[in-house]
This record gives sequence, C-alpha cells and structure tokens, in this order.
Amino acid sequence: MTRIFCDGAGSMFSGQKALIAIVFEGSKEIVEDFDSPATNNEMEYKSVQKALKICSRDDEIFTDSQLVVGQLTKGWNVNAENLRPFVEECKKLIAEKHVQISWLSRDKNLAGKLIEDRQSGSWFKTKTLLKNYVDTLPYSPAYVILTLEKFLDAQKTERDKAVKGFDDILHWRLGQIEQELQFAVSGEISELHAKKDELVALQRDFHSVLEGKKFEKFKEDLNGKQA
Repeated sequence: MTRIFCDGAGSMFSGQKALIAIVFEGSKEIVEDFDSPATNNEMEYKSVQKALKICSRDDEIFTDSQLVVGQLTKGWNVNAENLRPFVEECKKLIAEKHVQISWLSRDKNLAGKLIEDRQSGSWFKTKTLLKNYVDTLPYSPAYVILTLEKFLDAQKTERDKAVKGFDDILHWRLGQIEQELQFAVSGEISELHAKKDELVALQRDFHSVLEGKKFEKFKEDLNGKQA
C-alpha cells in the first residue's frame, strides 16, 4: 500500500496558471499546470482524480481539502454544479480500486510543498501576502490602505501593480464567497452576505485608485473620513 499526497491551486489572478501536485511517498512527484481558469476546489478535485487514475489497488490518498473528503466519504451535499462530474468519477474510481481517501493538515501535505515551491516567484509572493491581508483585516478601507502602504514600503513594489493585484484578490475573494453561499447552512448565510457587502464597498474604493486617482490623495481622503 502506497501513501499518496494530493493538492491543487486555482488560478486566482490574471496570468496565473492553475496547478495540481501529486506525491507518491518515497517515490515519484508530479506537478502539472493548466492555462484555463479554475477554482481551488476544482484543482483539489483534479489532483485527487488524477491520483485515483494512476494509483494501485488499496493505496491511500491524502488531501488537505475537507470539502473533497466530506463529499467523497461522508455524504456531504454537492451543491456546486462544476464539482459534480469530479465527485461522480472519483467515487467510481474509489469503489473500483478500494482506495481510502483521508484528510490531513496543510502543513503535513507533501504535495502542498511542491505547489508552494512552484509558486515562489516574487510577484506571486506579493499577491499572496496581500491576499492574507484581505482574509485577516476587518475590511475597513482606511485601515487596509494604511496597511497596504506599510507593505509597499517593506516590499518596494510598484504601487500601481500592487493596487491592481489587490483588486484581483478582491475579485477572487468575492467569487470564493459566492461558492461558499452555495452550500452554506442557514446560520452562515447572513454573515457571508455581510462580508460580501463589505468587500464590494472596499472594491469600489480601490477602483478610484485604478481609474487614475493618486494613491496619496486617496489615502488622505480616507484618513480624513476616519478622523
């Protein structure tokens, strides 16, 4: 029995390739990229799907996607239409090969480390750091702008590219929330809609920068509103 690790990364930003990675413990490694746009969940499934096609009977496949494990082994609903073909084929392959699908944390996923290595370019690192700000900050435009300025000073990144990258991230995060809404339980729906509204407001403010308004003037206006 071989332990196989899988991971996938969607194409979150313009010009970025979607990726899958598969690691056979103590043996071969596979990394493939795709030009067509794809979500993270699609790539997570694509990595497991490929592993199922090339694995041997009774192997064990690991992924850090709780959604994939839940839908393939725990009877979770599949509300996203784009994932249903993946679920159907993966379940068929699992039954044919008697393969076990198990979850493990991201830090223990050997395939995830391959993807991180592939995505180690400086501009991707910049966008990843910006995405982390979107995920953790309280979505206050003034606070985000000030944090972004500190980030730019530290990274010495061209401001127009960084702000455009931030806008790309907002588009991606809004799309992610739309996916979450498809299978959210009743208690989560209002919270997700509130987060979506905050992101739309933040995106609107950033568009004023993208349309030519000087960054410094925009920051001053926000600081004035906050005061």
